Amino acid sequence: TERSLHERGITGPRWRPADSQPGGYDAIYEFEKQYTRAFHDAGIKLLLGTDSPTVLGVAGYSIHEELAAMSELGLSTYEVLLTATRHCGEFIAQHVRGAEPFGTVQVGQRADLIVCFDNPLDDLAHLRRRVGVMARGRWYSNAELQRRLDVLAERYSRQGPPTEDEASRRP
Repeated sequence: TERSLHERGITGPRWRPADSQPGGYDAIYEFEKQYTRAFHDAGIKLLLGTDSPTVLGVAGYSIHEELAAMSELGLSTYEVLLTATRHCGEFIAQHVRGAEPFGTVQVGQRADLIVCFDNPLDDLAHLRRRVGVMARGRWYSNAELQRRLDVLAERYSRQGPPTEDEASRRP
């Protein structure tokens, strides 16, 4: 039952309204890019953050599409990376009392980073080709991440994604 609800959710009217047309979102997307760029140009710090985990997003993976969208604004790769790291850490530090510091690589910050084979400042696509990920001080090799994805894919193929209740209980 849960799987059929999930399938209806991604193929139903929420994602494909009856009157939708290919390219129908283009004008809205262009407007969103214009005002987001205007915010950046006005000195407003942009934050990167997907809606993962959602029906259409997998935490740590859907963010690559958001990085690409930010670079479409004309921001440098450095500026795009700031939206995903330092700016988020500064925002949380300012607005979430008692939050563990993160967002930069320095003593006293939570150990969260991606180790890449090539420099992401040269090309954001290098973030997809990684050696591994350090999350909250725990190392996950690329092989371990792939194993976890394989387990998740197998689970989804058998019984569908976790319910919202199950997803909310994850650490």
